[in-house]
Amino acid sequence: MNPDVSKRRMNVVLVLRSDRPYCKASLPLYRRVLALANKPNAHFAVHVATEEDPGRLREFLKSQGLDIASILREPLLALGVVGTPTILLADSNGAIRDQLVGLLSPDRADALIRDLSNGKFTSH
Repeated sequence: MNPDVSKRRMNVVLVLRSDRPYCKASLPLYRRVLALANKPNAHFAVHVATEEDPGRLREFLKSQGLDIASILREPLLALGVVGTPTILLADSNGAIRDQLVGLLSPDRADALIRDLSNGKFTSH
Protein backbone atom coordinates (compact mmCIF):
# COMPACT_ATOMS: atom_id res chain seq x y z
CA MET A 1 0.00 0.00 0.00
CA ASN A 2 1.23 3.49 -0.82
CA PRO A 3 2.60 4.95 2.43
CA ASP A 4 1.83 8.49 1.23
CA VAL A 5 -1.94 8.02 1.17
CA SER A 6 -2.43 10.07 4.32
CA LYS A 7 -0.47 11.85 7.01
CA ARG A 8 -3.18 11.09 9.54
CA ARG A 9 -2.47 8.51 12.21
CA MET A 10 -4.60 5.84 10.57
CA ASN A 11 -6.03 5.04 7.17
CA VAL A 12 -9.22 3.10 6.54
CA VAL A 13 -9.13 1.45 3.14
CA LEU A 14 -12.42 0.14 1.82
CA VAL A 15 -11.69 -2.59 -0.69
CA LEU A 16 -14.78 -3.02 -2.82
CA ARG A 17 -16.47 -3.39 -6.17
CA SER A 18 -19.65 -1.68 -7.28
CA ASP A 19 -21.10 -4.89 -8.71
CA ARG A 20 -20.87 -7.07 -5.58
CA PRO A 21 -24.00 -7.53 -3.41
CA TYR A 22 -22.11 -7.60 -0.10
CA CYS A 23 -20.25 -4.42 -1.06
CA LYS A 24 -23.57 -2.73 -1.75
CA ALA A 25 -24.96 -4.04 1.53
CA SER A 26 -21.94 -2.46 3.29
CA LEU A 27 -22.71 1.06 2.02
CA PRO A 28 -24.52 2.16 5.23
CA LEU A 29 -21.41 1.25 7.24
CA TYR A 30 -19.18 3.09 4.78
CA ARG A 31 -21.37 6.19 5.23
CA ARG A 32 -20.86 5.99 8.99
CA VAL A 33 -17.09 5.58 8.58
CA LEU A 34 -16.89 8.53 6.18
CA ALA A 35 -18.97 10.72 8.52
CA LEU A 36 -16.44 10.07 11.29
CA ALA A 37 -13.50 10.74 8.99
CA ASN A 38 -14.98 14.10 7.97
CA LYS A 39 -15.06 15.39 11.55
CA PRO A 40 -12.38 18.02 12.33
CA ASN A 41 -10.72 15.88 15.00
CA ALA A 42 -10.71 12.63 13.00
CA HIS A 43 -7.78 10.30 13.58
CA PHE A 44 -8.08 8.66 10.17
CA ALA A 45 -8.64 9.18 6.47
CA VAL A 46 -10.78 7.01 4.18
CA HIS A 47 -9.58 5.58 0.90
CA VAL A 48 -10.98 3.05 -1.54
CA ALA A 49 -9.02 0.33 -3.29
CA THR A 50 -10.52 -1.55 -6.21
CA GLU A 51 -9.66 -3.59 -9.26
CA GLU A 52 -12.38 -1.92 -11.32
CA ASP A 53 -12.24 1.39 -13.17
CA PRO A 54 -11.81 4.08 -10.48
CA GLY A 55 -13.88 6.61 -12.44
CA ARG A 56 -16.83 4.25 -12.68
CA LEU A 57 -16.56 3.36 -9.00
CA ARG A 58 -16.31 7.06 -8.02
CA GLU A 59 -19.56 7.78 -9.90
CA PHE A 60 -21.27 4.80 -8.26
CA LEU A 61 -20.14 5.89 -4.78
CA LYS A 62 -21.25 9.49 -5.39
CA SER A 63 -24.68 8.21 -6.48
CA GLN A 64 -24.84 6.44 -3.12
CA GLY A 65 -23.94 9.56 -1.12
CA LEU A 66 -20.26 8.71 -0.66
CA ASP A 67 -17.78 11.31 -1.85
CA ILE A 68 -14.36 9.70 -1.44
CA ALA A 69 -11.52 11.50 -3.18
CA SER A 70 -8.89 8.79 -2.83
CA ILE A 71 -9.70 5.80 -5.03
CA LEU A 72 -6.72 3.60 -5.77
CA ARG A 73 -6.66 0.96 -8.49
CA GLU A 74 -4.84 -1.95 -6.87
CA PRO A 75 -4.82 -5.70 -7.49
CA LEU A 76 -6.49 -7.31 -4.48
CA LEU A 77 -3.66 -9.80 -4.03
CA ALA A 78 -1.14 -6.93 -3.84
CA LEU A 79 -3.03 -5.74 -0.77
CA GLY A 80 -3.24 -9.22 0.71
CA VAL A 81 -6.99 -9.28 0.08
CA VAL A 82 -8.78 -12.29 -1.37
CA GLY A 83 -12.28 -10.89 -1.70
CA THR A 84 -14.62 -7.96 -1.31
CA PRO A 85 -15.77 -6.26 0.74
CA THR A 86 -12.74 -5.93 2.97
CA ILE A 87 -11.80 -3.09 5.31
CA LEU A 88 -8.09 -2.54 5.89
CA LEU A 89 -6.87 -0.50 8.83
CA ALA A 90 -3.41 0.86 8.04
CA ASP A 91 -1.08 3.14 9.93
CA SER A 92 0.42 6.34 8.49
CA ASN A 93 3.28 4.30 6.99
CA GLY A 94 0.87 2.09 5.07
CA ALA A 95 1.39 -1.00 7.25
CA ILE A 96 -1.81 -3.03 7.56
CA ARG A 97 -2.77 -3.32 11.24
CA ASP A 98 -6.09 -5.15 10.84
CA GLN A 99 -8.30 -6.61 8.12
CA LEU A 100 -12.07 -7.07 8.38
CA VAL A 101 -13.38 -9.37 5.67
CA GLY A 102 -16.92 -9.67 4.37
CA LEU A 103 -20.22 -8.12 5.30
CA LEU A 104 -19.94 -7.14 8.96
CA SER A 105 -22.68 -8.00 11.42
CA PRO A 106 -24.38 -5.00 13.08
CA ASP A 107 -22.46 -5.68 16.32
CA ARG A 108 -19.14 -5.91 14.49
CA ALA A 109 -19.93 -2.73 12.53
CA ASP A 110 -20.79 -0.88 15.76
CA ALA A 111 -17.53 -2.09 17.33
CA LEU A 112 -15.58 -0.78 14.33
CA ILE A 113 -17.26 2.63 14.57
CA ARG A 114 -16.59 2.75 18.30
CA ASP A 115 -12.93 1.81 17.76
CA LEU A 116 -12.46 4.37 14.99
CA SER A 117 -14.07 7.03 17.20
CA ASN A 118 -11.51 6.21 19.89
CA GLY A 119 -8.53 6.11 17.52
CA LYS A 120 -7.91 2.36 17.77
CA PHE A 121 -5.97 0.59 15.03
CA THR A 122 -7.61 -2.79 15.48
CA SER A 123 -11.14 -4.06 15.83
CA HIS A 124 -12.50 -6.83 18.08
